[in-house]
Amino acid sequence: GLVRPLPVAGNGGGDPPAGTSGESHEKRRVGDRDDILRLSRIAKKNLQGEGDYGKSSEESGDVQLDNADTELDFTEESTLVPAGKGAPFGESGDSDSGSAGSTVEVRDDGRAGEEFSDEDLRSSDPHSSVNGRKMVLESDLSPSNLNDLRTSTARQPVAELAEQSMENFKKLDVLELAFHASDLLVKPIVGNRRIEKQHDFQWDAFMLPFEPITLQEMLELDQESLESFLSMVYKSVASSSSVSERLNVLAYFGGLCKDSNSANILINSSLMHMFVTKLRGSKVANLKMHFASVIGTLIRYATFIGEDVPKTGIIEALTESVRDKNELVRRKSMAALGELLFYIITQQQEESQSGNSKPMWYIPNGTVTTISRLLRHVEDPVTQHYAVKTLENIFSIGGDWALRLGTYESALSLLHICSNAKSENVKVTASSALARLYRCNIEQAQVMTDKIGMRAIVGFLYEGNTKVQQHFATIFIIALVNASNKSKNALSDEKLLVKTLIHLLDHGSNVIRGKVVVSIIQLSKLQIHWFVQLCNSKLIGMVERLNRIQDEYVSPCVGWFGANMNLLVELLVTQICENVEKLCGRRSAYGNRTYHNSSMSSLSSDTNLACKALLAVITSSLFRTSCGSSKTISRIGQLVLKLQKGPAALVSEIKNTIFNILEALSQHGDILLENPGDILDTLAPVLATSMVSSQSGDTRFLCAKVLCDMVLFYISEVYGQTQLSGGSASSNEAASCQEIEALLGEQIRENILPNLPALLDDEDPIPLYSLKMLIAVLDFDAQLTAAVSELGLVRNFISYLSLDHPNNNVHNLRLCKIMTNARDVALGDLLACGIVEKAASVLSYTCENMVEAFMEPSLELCFAIISRVSEEGEKESLRAMAGTCMQQIMSLGKHADLGVSEMAGKCVRMLS
Repeated sequence: GLVRPLPVAGNGGGDPPAGTSGESHEKRRVGDRDDILRLSRIAKKNLQGEGDYGKSSEESGDVQLDNADTELDFTEESTLVPAGKGAPFGESGDSDSGSAGSTVEVRDDGRAGEEFSDEDLRSSDPHSSVNGRKMVLESDLSPSNLNDLRTSTARQPVAELAEQSMENFKKLDVLELAFHASDLLVKPIVGNRRIEKQHDFQWDAFMLPFEPITLQEMLELDQESLESFLSMVYKSVASSSSVSERLNVLAYFGGLCKDSNSANILINSSLMHMFVTKLRGSKVANLKMHFASVIGTLIRYATFIGEDVPKTGIIEALTESVRDKNELVRRKSMAALGELLFYIITQQQEESQSGNSKPMWYIPNGTVTTISRLLRHVEDPVTQHYAVKTLENIFSIGGDWALRLGTYESALSLLHICSNAKSENVKVTASSALARLYRCNIEQAQVMTDKIGMRAIVGFLYEGNTKVQQHFATIFIIALVNASNKSKNALSDEKLLVKTLIHLLDHGSNVIRGKVVVSIIQLSKLQIHWFVQLCNSKLIGMVERLNRIQDEYVSPCVGWFGANMNLLVELLVTQICENVEKLCGRRSAYGNRTYHNSSMSSLSSDTNLACKALLAVITSSLFRTSCGSSKTISRIGQLVLKLQKGPAALVSEIKNTIFNILEALSQHGDILLENPGDILDTLAPVLATSMVSSQSGDTRFLCAKVLCDMVLFYISEVYGQTQLSGGSASSNEAASCQEIEALLGEQIRENILPNLPALLDDEDPIPLYSLKMLIAVLDFDAQLTAAVSELGLVRNFISYLSLDHPNNNVHNLRLCKIMTNARDVALGDLLACGIVEKAASVLSYTCENMVEAFMEPSLELCFAIISRVSEEGEKESLRAMAGTCMQQIMSLGKHADLGVSEMAGKCVRMLS
């Protein structure tokens, strides 16, 4: 016979049966073609935009993907299909709860086996908690702090975040970063296509004992007509008619349940009492399956369940049906039971938060036992999947029931399912449930981790399923936060952990990459040697590249990484100092001969790797300022002194790496300005002492070079910029400059100037750096010429003017000029050292060999000598200068360089 499908709610109802005329067939074919084209365009747009996770689409079409993991669903929401398609009985749809709208409360005064009777159909109080599930989920599952931070930082690089939002990153809780928004999504249990393939009901219009109406038509009926219609449905199902007739009525009725407005009416009527009674009393598996299916659909779409429903014994009935011999009955019953438990627990959670707790539901121990048994025994994988999905949803909202169901036995069962399930969808649901269990029962996280085993958790990070990896990355983070000694020891045996984490940083999922960044911080806090290994596997460079993604989840994770870098650097430096103490403090009984064996060699290698990790951080453009703390600077200085006393065989490589660190520190102004007080007060004295006292020439040279670079930076950058600003610097900047000026002046007088004689007599190229540094020092404070003269260094400077002397360079020419102009230096002393003859000799050589670099400095020195002797009336010296180099000076007056020609002209005028 003719089968008439029930139209979708909202179509307006009253559509004529399909197939009534050739014209309608033609219209339907045209409409189908239009729908196919439309869905194809939607699918193409969604797939093209799937990579742009989190980006808004202002020019969206009919469908917009809010999440790249959104499942494309082209199944119509039509709940009824014609017979003859050959599909088994089932339900369709994986959408969330029914549409929000006006809800209707039905007071049921009937009893099972009696006529349908509803005396009071009225609108429920708009302020009632009919949307309790939605309210609880929104309030409990929204990590607001992280969302606020994501909004403000999603498009900012970490360099800016470090200045603007570092304090905000420090306030972030690790649990907020451990869970991405997609980790907390709650999806329906009933009709979930990821659990089992769903099919629409079949029904035959001619077999119905009443005239069928559409869902929309039913909602538009007045109270009397609605009672009459539902009474007919009640009688048809409760009657002793054939099984096929009752199945047909249930198939039709199931389509009327998939709307929140209708579900609220039907679930609170005497129909529900009758359905529960029939579910418990029926011996026909097909009927039981349909009763369980209709009950589950009503629970899924209902937003309010009245006080009479618990009195029907619905929980006990569904629990009994979950133990049925027929697997289809078990599946539908478990789905309905899971949906009901989720509703009950969310209602209780919402009521307890509002302080209006009115317990009307009782969940027996047998129900909990049944669910736990399904987790342990795989009688039917689909039924087990429904049970796991139930726990996933319950764990999402937390509360007392989540703690009651979320025991470590449940955790072990979920882990077993992740390991042994054949379906990838079951693995994803089980891993998600386990992650949410950790979240809602954080106090027992350590116990669960010890029971599960850290090795098992790490093992799932190798898993090929992206969703499973994502969920276990979350579990890994929480496990690290609450790790026991047993878990720490277990981690030490994971030889592939570093390789796995580095590999995951290049994962295709940004969510996984962000979680790995967070887990690395927690792992490094737990045991700093993991940070050493990761840094030596190019961790820092990978995180810097990761920052350029500018993802709304990854950016806060990288920012949090930077906010914790100070702590990690201090832990790292502490570890290095402890290792160096062991290496340098252990001596054998045979004098000063170093005692070393395989363990000490291994310790030396590990220490050098730790130093290289510190070098990787200090050369990073994003994280190097983390190395400027007082404790870090102080301990680096201690390492310089300690390593000079250590056995060369064990510390030579460490020493080289430490000086690479110092060199990197001296070349990055942002680090020097981060903590100038400690650098000048703590590190500079160590370098000044080591550059003259160390037995190693390499050490003396490196200390002199690093100290020279630091002094030059502070003088040229800090004070040069202050002079250029013309006093426009802020009060804080001015105070900082004054502090640095005082500290720098103190270091120059106490540690740099007294060591100059020894530095100038040292092996090359130490004197070169000493002369270079002294030039900057005298430019910084011209009054220091007297101190330099008192050290007897003027004679040295003039002696360097010999053509074959290695220190005859531009820096020495400038020093001789400064000392010649200084009134603290007697002219007689200068002349006694032969400054006139030596300066003239250098100038003559410069002109004859066209040494461009020496031309202007040598002319400036000659001009200073000429000015000084002219001023003090030393005509003999003036004539000597004129007779020696007048011709060369005149030739330089025609030089192309304007500075050279002008200076030559000044000299000629003074000599004429």
